[in-house]
Amino acid sequence: NLTKIEGLHHLPHLRELLLHQNAISKIEGLDGCPRLRRLWLFANRLTRVENLHACGDLAELWLQENRISRVGGLDSLVHLQSLALAGNRIADYKDLQRLARLPCLVELSFADIHFGPCPVAQLDGYRDSVLCALRGLRQLDGLEVSDADRAAARDAYLAKVRARERGQREGRRQRTARRATRADRAKGDESEQ
Repeated sequence: NLTKIEGLHHLPHLRELLLHQNAISKIEGLDGCPRLRRLWLFANRLTRVENLHACGDLAELWLQENRISRVGGLDSLVHLQSLALAGNRIADYKDLQRLARLPCLVELSFADIHFGPCPVAQLDGYRDSVLCALRGLRQLDGLEVSDADRAAARDAYLAKVRARERGQREGRRQRTARRATRADRAKGDESEQ
């Protein structure tokens, strides 16, 4: 089992690197691989996505079944098309906007049949949120994304936003009414004295 990525600094034409099912705990040593297109690091011990800045041609990155809890370190991967993160510890939507900055991303997985789901994939409204944030996706969690799916996600998201806004308006209305009632009571108490 490999525990470290090393010895690749003299491989500028390397296109694929398959280091899955090892004990690698850090992405490193890839500075000498600027033409790398496919990197498989699934089933390792990674906790962060990092040190990929020299891999600007990377199109496929498989990081399933690691210990990753946040999605970051991908900003320089402008050619990334496929990102697999299933079976990690990603638990919320915070990082979706970071993924939205990847102009070529068309395939994404936070859940699949081999590695299971990340906690985020089990949240209510997960698919709708992802499809609204990442409009260029053609495949999510192994399932094709159609225009109808995207439209349904947008409609569901907008309905949720409108319901939240209605709830906020109702809450403000109720707070205003309570304040007015307290003010009326206070005036009544003053006039009785």
